[in-house]
Amino acid sequence: KGLAMALNAITENPRCVLFVSLPCTSGCYFNVAINSQSQSPQTKKKLSMNKREFEALWKRFETLCDLLDYNMPIVFEWPRHNVLWRIPKVKKLLEKLGCSMATFDGCTFGLRSIKKGVPSYRFLKKPWAFATNLPDVSYAFRSCCSGVSKYHQHDETRGKNALHSQKYTPLMAHTLHIAFYYFFNGSFTIMCNLMD
Repeated sequence: KGLAMALNAITENPRCVLFVSLPCTSGCYFNVAINSQSQSPQTKKKLSMNKREFEALWKRFETLCDLLDYNMPIVFEWPRHNVLWRIPKVKKLLEKLGCSMATFDGCTFGLRSIKKGVPSYRFLKKPWAFATNLPDVSYAFRSCCSGVSKYHQHDETRGKNALHSQKYTPLMAHTLHIAFYYFFNGSFTIMCNLMD
């Protein structure tokens, strides 16, 4: 049902961007490096379930790309250091779609700590990445943190902050939509001038 909905949305709307964010738990360092060594039956079961979920969703994504002849505007999002980026079938499909990587830190797009009692200038430097075939998105999301200052410091991205960091900030969403607008209106040079 979801595959049919996505296919219809893309084929019926020439100004549609496929934005993909599959669960990436099976590729996070904590699961790959630490939990994978666990002898706990519960942990093994959960890791196996995460892997099966990824494989099933990836298969559907491959099917959608095939049905669209690998010809659609796309933004694919995961944390920058996730191991899943390095899987050969992932790399191969993203190359076939003509994607390049755009890397950025969450703090540069206003991702802040939500811990109680933490000052508003405490940001979360979540390392994100987009694989995209939209030059406007690549250009807009090339913003890694330049360092800390009196009004820009980092908090730990764990616990409540880790859950909070799964959400996109309003500035990220706004920037994406501006990039989409310029992509569809053929104004990439205007976008470049605005971003510089």
